[in-house]
Amino acid sequence: MEPSTPKKKLWKASVASMRVANPIRRIMDTIEHPKDAPQEFISLSIGDPTVFGNLKVHQQVKDSLCRIIQSDKCNGYFNAAGSSEARRAVAKRFSSTRSQLTEGDIILTSGCSGALEIAMAACANPGDNLLIPKPGFSLYTTICAHLGVEIRYYDLLPDSNWEIDLAQMESLVDERTCAILVNNPSNPCGSVWSRAHIEAILRLVSKLDVPLISDEVYADMVFDGHTFYSFGEVSEDVPVIVVGGIAKRYLVPGWRVGWIIIHDRDGRLEELKTGMYKLGQLILGANTLVQSAIPEMLEKNSDGVLRGNQSHAANPRHVPGGPHIQDTRPVHHRPRGRDVRHGPSGNQPTGGYSGGRGLYAEAPFGGKRVRAARHDIWCSQLCASGRVSAPQQTRKRLRPPRPLLFPPPLPRLLLLITRTHTHTHTHTHT
Repeated sequence: MEPSTPKKKLWKASVASMRVANPIRRIMDTIEHPKDAPQEFISLSIGDPTVFGNLKVHQQVKDSLCRIIQSDKCNGYFNAAGSSEARRAVAKRFSSTRSQLTEGDIILTSGCSGALEIAMAACANPGDNLLIPKPGFSLYTTICAHLGVEIRYYDLLPDSNWEIDLAQMESLVDERTCAILVNNPSNPCGSVWSRAHIEAILRLVSKLDVPLISDEVYADMVFDGHTFYSFGEVSEDVPVIVVGGIAKRYLVPGWRVGWIIIHDRDGRLEELKTGMYKLGQLILGANTLVQSAIPEMLEKNSDGVLRGNQSHAANPRHVPGGPHIQDTRPVHHRPRGRDVRHGPSGNQPTGGYSGGRGLYAEAPFGGKRVRAARHDIWCSQLCASGRVSAPQQTRKRLRPPRPLLFPPPLPRLLLLITRTHTHTHTHTHT
């Protein structure tokens, strides 16, 4: 009798890897398209400005990258924190009277998501807690879970332009709070805070004496009549770690270049800066070709490129094939009490990213409110009708749509508005 072969054990993944869960990817990867749906499925993308093809990368930006590729000078490794030329360009672009930045205050990263991960990881130890906004970008929770950090949500107030509930935020802080993360302009609320509110946040952070991380990837992307203020620019004495990048403003999320801007005050962030530099060495920084285009993007043609991009994104009527945000239905068919541009609680988005994730939003459409007892019924009926599609676990969170900063083509948007309004009219009551 031959001896039995020992059974090989199955290797298990690490605890840290199994803690990672990205809600956006989970949703997008599990969406079920209704079988034999009577109508075409409508996709609104996930905040990628390139999806529909109606928002184009500025020609000057493309020309710059092409010249760099042809030069054959940027195919090797760079400093893990980024090239000196690119970091100086970022420092120059974001310096202010109160914060004179140098090359040493900048770390280039693989996209803004990479900047977030490095900044949060440098602040946090397992068992610490980190404050993030609710509603907020889902990647914040993904990173916290990976780091073994407790998530504490502070509330944003929908009836006050999604400003922070500062009293509630203060109540969350204790001796294990490693950082507070803010996001302005907001994803997904589509708001941009006033200078007065930013100053109020900074006063509270100064009192709490906690590191502040500001996600400003949508910096300067605001609607007409509104102004963006960076926390690093406004702060007088509070150190601020700002993260950003080229993905949204230059319409190139796939180019994967972000940055960390360290607005230090009195050398209080020196050790954190060292930690972030060390973490940046794990993947040796951002794409070398793209970061080599940063000086020209930020210095030589920044104003013209951004004006063009902002007029397209923030004023979608300017985009060929993009929507003119106007309700063209007969008056007796229009929603009562709000027009189609208005977001949650009647607030019109002022900047940032305002609601491209399918139908995930906070307010019902059309002046009628869905009673809580009937809300699940409304969502199920909407999905069952073939008008929209969503994974089962997210249907309880469905709300009718808000306007998009990165708009789909006009026919797609109007079709969405018409379908949702028809369904809401049928399945809601005042």
